[in-house]
Amino acid sequence: GTVSIRMDITDLKLQEEHIRRSEERFRQLVEGSIQGLIVHRNHKPLYANRAFARMHGYDSVEEVVQVPSALDFVAPAEHSRVVTIRDARMQGRPAPAMYEYRARRKDGSSFWVENMSTLVQWDGEPAVQATFIDITERKQQEEQVRRSEARFRHLVEGSIQGLLVHRDLKPVYANQAFARMHGYATVEEALRVESAQAFVHPDERARLIENSQRRLRGEAAPSKYEYRGLRKDGSTIWVEILSTVVRWDGEPAIQATLVDVTEQHLAKQALEQRERFYRALLENAHDTVAVLDSDSRIRFVSASIRSQLGYEPEELTGRPAAE
Repeated sequence: GTVSIRMDITDLKLQEEHIRRSEERFRQLVEGSIQGLIVHRNHKPLYANRAFARMHGYDSVEEVVQVPSALDFVAPAEHSRVVTIRDARMQGRPAPAMYEYRARRKDGSSFWVENMSTLVQWDGEPAVQATFIDITERKQQEEQVRRSEARFRHLVEGSIQGLLVHRDLKPVYANQAFARMHGYATVEEALRVESAQAFVHPDERARLIENSQRRLRGEAAPSKYEYRGLRKDGSTIWVEILSTVVRWDGEPAIQATLVDVTEQHLAKQALEQRERFYRALLENAHDTVAVLDSDSRIRFVSASIRSQLGYEPEELTGRPAAE
């Protein structure tokens, strides 16, 4: 006779259905991802998703898998580095899990990707699974920032104006013009100074510290003024300073732009001394002496006018000489 054995495989079927649905969900996640995904063994592509194909300029996943080597997706200049990292990973040696490199599209153009790689089992054998993000736009922005910073750095470093940034009086940045202005051979030497007070004449320090503290508190303080600076050798210079509060490494600091005005200040002092000398001579002259401006108005008249004509000098100052 016939012997029939029946088994209840309901649970088995339910498990199979659960696995099928789970695989389907993960497949949809991978296929619909905006991140590129490729699996390769010895650089031979075994699997790729649509995002990877689109990212690298291929029309379909099938076209990607037909490519002889995954190195075709890498810019030639990057081949050696990518192969070295892959070999280290396959051999169990330390290798970066995430790194950036220039990738290559089907048309030969290059773009930047961030690659996160890991070892997986594919059809029972080791393979490399790599996930990609196109970071070309970010790299272009970083390059623009780098160039912009380089341009401004050239402007600052090549400026004839001294520039100093300090926080709590500790110098954190200076340019070569500042170092040279204060008698230091290098910027590094100037920055080794413990306090920015070393660049200021002792009689001026209290005033400058008060201005800085008021500025940091948001209170009114002169942003532009002159003071006596101090060089490394102890000699004095006159400096015109323009100060403002900036963010340096995320914290408030004082940025000071300085111009050496020693020559102008000495010339002004000499002129004032000459004016005082000649004024004293004129004041003591027996004869009446008048100085006229370009409009023939009296700019100065000696005190002898009092005894000569009975006028006080102040009464005639500013009046036309013809009166």
